[in-house]
Amino acid sequence: MSMGHLSRRAFLRQGAALAAAGATAPLWTTPWARREAWARTAGLVAYPQGTTYEQSIVPLGDAPYTRLSAAAGWPLHIREDLTGGKPNRENRRVALASLLHLTDVQIPDPQSPARTEWLGRYPALFRGAWRPHEAVTNHVSEAAVHQSRSVGRGPVTGRLYDFAVSTGDNIDNMQENELRWFFALLNGGPLNPNTGAPGIYQGVQDYWRHPGLPFDDGYDPWYWRPDEPPPGFSEDKFKSEHGYPTLHGFIASALQPFVAQGLGVPWYSMYGNHDGLVQGNVPADPFFQAIAVSAVPGFPEGVGPKLVGFPPGYDWSETGALAFFEDLLAGDIGPEDLLTAPFIPVAADPQRRFVGPSQYVQAHWAWTDGEPVGHGYTENNLGDGATQEERDRTTTLYYTFRPVADAPILGIALDTTNRMGGAAGSIGRRQLAWLEARLAAVHSRFYDAHGRLQRRPRAEDHLVLLFAHHNLATMNNPAPSPDDPGRVLAGELRAVLHRYPNVIAFVNGHSHINRVWPRPDASGRTQGFWEISTSAQLDYPMQTRVLEIVDNRDRTLSIFCSLIDQAGPADARLALEAPGDDYELLELAGYGRELAYNDFRDHLMHGDPFVHRAGSLADRNVELLLTVPFPLKTTGPPERVRQPVPAPRPVATSASVPALAGGALLAGMVRLRERGLRRREPR
Repeated sequence: MSMGHLSRRAFLRQGAALAAAGATAPLWTTPWARREAWARTAGLVAYPQGTTYEQSIVPLGDAPYTRLSAAAGWPLHIREDLTGGKPNRENRRVALASLLHLTDVQIPDPQSPARTEWLGRYPALFRGAWRPHEAVTNHVSEAAVHQSRSVGRGPVTGRLYDFAVSTGDNIDNMQENELRWFFALLNGGPLNPNTGAPGIYQGVQDYWRHPGLPFDDGYDPWYWRPDEPPPGFSEDKFKSEHGYPTLHGFIASALQPFVAQGLGVPWYSMYGNHDGLVQGNVPADPFFQAIAVSAVPGFPEGVGPKLVGFPPGYDWSETGALAFFEDLLAGDIGPEDLLTAPFIPVAADPQRRFVGPSQYVQAHWAWTDGEPVGHGYTENNLGDGATQEERDRTTTLYYTFRPVADAPILGIALDTTNRMGGAAGSIGRRQLAWLEARLAAVHSRFYDAHGRLQRRPRAEDHLVLLFAHHNLATMNNPAPSPDDPGRVLAGELRAVLHRYPNVIAFVNGHSHINRVWPRPDASGRTQGFWEISTSAQLDYPMQTRVLEIVDNRDRTLSIFCSLIDQAGPADARLALEAPGDDYELLELAGYGRELAYNDFRDHLMHGDPFVHRAGSLADRNVELLLTVPFPLKTTGPPERVRQPVPAPRPVATSASVPALAGGALLAGMVRLRERGLRRREPR
């Protein structure tokens, strides 16, 4: 199968696979169940096409390796935790804003020497150190952009996206090449996933031996290797014990360049722990930088060590792994110690250099031409000083923005990353003072720290949407960060937000789950706000979420939250037609979702990812009700569609990719014929 359009044979094979999947689907995907779901959604969702209202993707339940399949869509679940809804509001409502939320894109460079993949065998300690599907993370994110762009609007009201937000962990390892990939995915443009030596993969999913490893013949079986083992190598544990497939040419296909299409709307960026710390946990230092760019003394120019194990003196138990990590954080392991560990040689790449806070901010207007300029960051965020360290320490990564011209909405982006280290978050006291000043400026009435009502008649009230990487459950890192040492944890931040009634939502990520929490004010002074967290692009279920802010014109607001699956095929088990052919971009994305679901370490730690990460129906497609905190001046009839949604551009690779795949295939050939969508890109 070439990188061109799907052949008729391949198209029919995919249709047969879909029919087979439907024949073995769970009972709740029957036509009766679909009718029930539609009945609960009818009249509430105007444009379900391409979203999880129309179709979901669920596990089929076979073991040890579980396939995924298209199934019935999910209904709209109404949440009245903070206030009750009033009847017939669907006939009155006016959309104030429509935004796309993506988070934890976390694009890794799988060939980078500055990664510690071998720690991933200890999921209780380091589950995120390596994932079997990480080579196709760029493709998964491109498929998410493609499907989100194809939907193009809020499915409930039909309002086109006003803007998009990416709430941090945009990249995995604070590397420049990863950040450039992120910009290409959101802005559009050429993207080459390969690093180091052109056309060669040098990473842990290749077959290699090292005498310093405590495994048979120095071969480490703890990575899924898609190709068949060469003579003398045994199958890896992912295949032999957990049913992972053999996919000839999977890595080679993943390394091919492609042209990303971009979101096509203004987007804003927040800062996460993986954006500012080595693998999201450790502050960068000169030695880690040297490792990243393969400039280690004693190694030939252009070659560096990719560590694949512990230095001598550490055993391979969980206790030994934890001792190694603690010694590393404490500085008790020096460069000379690390360089005694087993490694594989990799070709150097200068774009693997680490990006500090000031460079990160500058990159948002220097390396990208998308809208708005800087994607929220301005020169006011840049610090000063004679050295790079001083500039990084004084650079701020929080800001405000007004994303909608015709509605009183203020966006506030927080920086919850603690630069001292650790995956958990917090904010500094200077940032908290800044936040309170911005909140007070858009409140005509609020409560001070002593609970006294404050009135500012001249203040222009705005609905406040708060964005950050960490959710409140993970804001518990008290370490004194060098940029803002006094730290504010979740309880104090939540108490501050409850004093400002115009705060309606706190939108975030970090935990890689779909969750919606009501955050009522226990004092009763304000109603509280909704906290909305969306799943990661890096992990199953790989969804984006559309938020629609709606005035019901009955003294209530609704925040509609609707999930969109990425455009990869639901059933990714497609074989190549001939050896040496390539997997197409959307096929790689479909495999990425299936491989991610089957990561047995995720099941071991959290149970079924469909339950843990996708969330309950109350966390997926929801209407979140609030009382209007101040009089809104919306007039005129309800508006659904302002203008036609632009068709998505083709998903392009170096030799183009299929015109029929993903959602269009899953809809079936009959619907393709009825809608006249032959040879059109997937929904």
